[in-house]
Amino acid sequence: SNWDPDFPTTARQAEWFIGKELNRQPAGTLALNFFVVQKLLQVLGEVQLPGTSQPLTAANLFDRAQTSPQLSLAPGAPPVQTDIFSSTLETLYRRLTQLDSPRWFSLATAITQLLDQKQLLISPVDSHLALLLQHQGWDGSLAPRQFILPPRVDLKSHYSDFINLSEANLGVNKSNFFITRNIHHQLRFFKEDNLIATTIVTYYNASPSNTWPVGTYKNYLRFYLPLGSTLEQLLLNDQIIPLRQVDFSIDHNQTVFGFLVSVPPQEQRRLTLTYKLPGQLNFINNRAFYSLVVPKQSGTSTDPLTVSLTLPPYYRVVSTTPPREPVPGTVTFLTDLAT
Repeated sequence: SNWDPDFPTTARQAEWFIGKELNRQPAGTLALNFFVVQKLLQVLGEVQLPGTSQPLTAANLFDRAQTSPQLSLAPGAPPVQTDIFSSTLETLYRRLTQLDSPRWFSLATAITQLLDQKQLLISPVDSHLALLLQHQGWDGSLAPRQFILPPRVDLKSHYSDFINLSEANLGVNKSNFFITRNIHHQLRFFKEDNLIATTIVTYYNASPSNTWPVGTYKNYLRFYLPLGSTLEQLLLNDQIIPLRQVDFSIDHNQTVFGFLVSVPPQEQRRLTLTYKLPGQLNFINNRAFYSLVVPKQSGTSTDPLTVSLTLPPYYRVVSTTPPREPVPGTVTFLTDLAT
């Protein structure tokens, strides 16, 4: 059920299966991952799982998750298959009933951070509540976030842009833990032509070997872009990827380019995607307003992100958010995808 990168769509699919299997209709769906468990362990304390010799803590969670269910057993204990995720959550959930007031505040703060970081997603069935969560960016929706325009900015002069990267590990392994990525998004503006964008994603797979549960990261990568975007070129380590290896589709009213990128252990792959956007800046009274949204995918860490805007000499940058002192002809933002 968890294939669609738009989480409300995935949630409805999961609820359909639950309805058929258990004949019950859920009120909504929550998605959480090991980043959530790690934060809960920080707030609620360590957990001793049955049949294990060492307690599970926020510090050792990810290492232990790599070897689960082959966890170290207590001396003399019979071999057991331990579902580390469910067992830990059940213990932490029971602990909530005994929580004191100060730790309730810490828990609320932690949950807010996890929602902002897209590690915890909530999609209720109730449409009014769903709209509220979407407005906060907490539902994992693919719908682009809406900006509040500055005063005296004509709505017709606003060019709203976004780029959404969605990864899916098809390798049936746990190589995600060892993957680091660096994203560089370049945008070129022209006076009487559409905008041209180039996105460079550099992957490194630090897996120690090719033996399960680690190994090659078989990443089916999808770029969700403004409807009408056209692919100019796709490179992998500076080698052209033929168009026949790229899946083209329209999904959620967005243009989608999908393809497989395999990153073997201890190796790096650099992907370069160049595409033309469906439009150009619209100047009203000699002013235009441009916004860019780069959503974070749930389950990823704080990936570095660089955004570079290249402008022709007859454009002048009036202001940016966050503030930047633009070098003539370019504006660069050095940030990350913590949120």
